[in-house]
Amino acid sequence: MPTAAKKPGTEDPYKVGELSEIDAMKLLKTVRDTYNIDPDRIYLMGHSMGGAGTYYLGSKYADVWAGLAPISGAGGINSLEAAQAYKGVPILISHGEKDSIVPADTSRRASMYLQQAGAQHLYVQVPGADHEFWIRRGAENMKRIFMFFNTVSKATNVGLITPEMATPTPRAAPPPKPAG
Repeated sequence: MPTAAKKPGTEDPYKVGELSEIDAMKLLKTVRDTYNIDPDRIYLMGHSMGGAGTYYLGSKYADVWAGLAPISGAGGINSLEAAQAYKGVPILISHGEKDSIVPADTSRRASMYLQQAGAQHLYVQVPGADHEFWIRRGAENMKRIFMFFNTVSKATNVGLITPEMATPTPRAAPPPKPAG
């Protein structure tokens, strides 16, 4: 086995997922070091297996992302405990109703756990759409994902609105009626 495939200082080989994570985060660091990137507007999106990566990297590095958009994401979120890691990061989950590769139940379950955890999210299920819809025929829906990213940032995200935040403001007294 080549030495590059072993974890530094050990004889343990890297798993493919670990190498993918290292590559993705190193690429993000390179982009941030090379370009003037607004740290409040860094987003993560992926389809299918890339959606699984979006869930994984999204929770592990939640402090990095201004928003997440898993599309037909494999794996999803499988427990209320796992959903806790997504609090504070707005998420747009999209899935085709007729997806036979990654069943829509995967995204519905993720949405359910996010809801129970009180995490900001929106689940969009496209009626009649299959797994490839997003790639071959889903331009309008991809536009929605980029519109979502355009509306969220770390600087503008206030999180879930609590009753204390939505306290009604006192109404101003009506102006006096003119004499006469």
